[in-house]
Amino acid sequence: MENHSHDIQQIIAPEDLDARVVEIADQVRKDYSAGAITLVPILDGAFIFAADLARNFKDVPLELCFYKTKSYVDEVSGELTTYDPLLEPAKITGRNVLIVDDILDTGKTLSALGDKLSQLKPKSVKICVLLAKDHSRQGDLDIKADYVGFQIPDVFVVGYGLDYNGMYRNLPFIGKMA
Repeated sequence: MENHSHDIQQIIAPEDLDARVVEIADQVRKDYSAGAITLVPILDGAFIFAADLARNFKDVPLELCFYKTKSYVDEVSGELTTYDPLLEPAKITGRNVLIVDDILDTGKTLSALGDKLSQLKPKSVKICVLLAKDHSRQGDLDIKADYVGFQIPDVFVVGYGLDYNGMYRNLPFIGKMA
């Protein structure tokens, strides 16, 4: 049997995550006060963050449209695999779209999704990420998030939806692998 235990050091506490999600939701509600939003969480990592965010949009008309990717194996970013059938054009075309991702690291995922969404002609597109790394591995990509929960150092993190080989998404905090 494989050993899945790793030392994980908490770097963002559950109460800090909760408070920041409320702050981001308040800002998004102000920015979109005149219209509905199509929330596009990037699966699998952003599902917990997106759910908590959506629950705080109380008075904003909201639709959901999911986008699924996979790019990490162990701690290494590899080839990006996308699952495009989850994108529903009727929920994107002419709509205000808010992409929700767990982490801005290389920018590959957000760049690929941005390209796909532009073909569907949304009214507007903004990006919301829970975490943004303090470095840039983006190369020629120039991806900037409109809403950022936390800036973090260049460490591999898990918890609150983020994983290591499918494990640790359920942790209620953000932790770094030791």
